Amino acid sequence: MKLLTRDGYDFYSIASLFQKSIRRGDIPKASFAAWQLMEKYEGYMWNRMLIITAEDIDGMIGWAIIGLKIQQDMVKKHTNGKNKGTIFVAKAIEILCKSRKCRDACYIDCNWLWNDDKVKETLTAEDLECLPEAELENGKIPSWVYDVHTYWGKKAGKTVWDMIRDEENALTPKAPSLFGDKEWSDFQYKLDLEGSYHGS
Repeated sequence: MKLLTRDGYDFYSIASLFQKSIRRGDIPKASFAAWQLMEKYEGYMWNRMLIITAEDIDGMIGWAIIGLKIQQDMVKKHTNGKNKGTIFVAKAIEILCKSRKCRDACYIDCNWLWNDDKVKETLTAEDLECLPEAELENGKIPSWVYDVHTYWGKKAGKTVWDMIRDEENALTPKAPSLFGDKEWSDFQYKLDLEGSYHGS
C-alpha cells in the first residue's frame, strides 16, 4: 500500500525532505513538508523531530520539542480539536531550523556504537515510490532528498558514504564539531567491509 501525504506526495520523499530541510536551515521547505505530513502522519512528524534533535542539533533541544508537543496536545484537548495547534509545530520548525547543527552524536553512534544491522539488499514496498512533482521553488523536490534511504537514490547508485558526506556539508547553521578535523575513516571502513548502516 502506497503511503501518500496531504496532497498526494510520496510519504517517504516528504519525510526525507522534512529532515534534510531542517538540516539545511530551510524553513519554507521544512514547513511545506510538515504541512504535507500533519494530516495523516503527525505522530511520525513529532517523533522525527525528536530524532533530529539527537542526530543534527547542537545542545539539548529535545526538551523544547517535547514541551511544544505537550502544549499542542493541551490546546487540542481544551478546544475539542477545533484548534489544531499548528503554532506549536511552527515554533518547533523555527527552533530546529535556527539551531546550530552538529553531527557529533551520529559520529559517535557510527564509529563507536554502530551495530550489525544489515541494509536490505532488495527493495521493500516503502521503496516503490512514484514521485509527483512538488510545488517548490524549482517545481520539483530537491535532488538532495534522494539519498541511499530512498528508492530513487538507490537507483542512482547513491551510497551511505555519499549521504554522510553530503549531509555533514549541508548543516546550516553549523556548530563547531568535536570531530570536525577527523575523517570518518573507521565508519567508512565498516561500510566497505559490511555494507550496513542504520542512521538517516
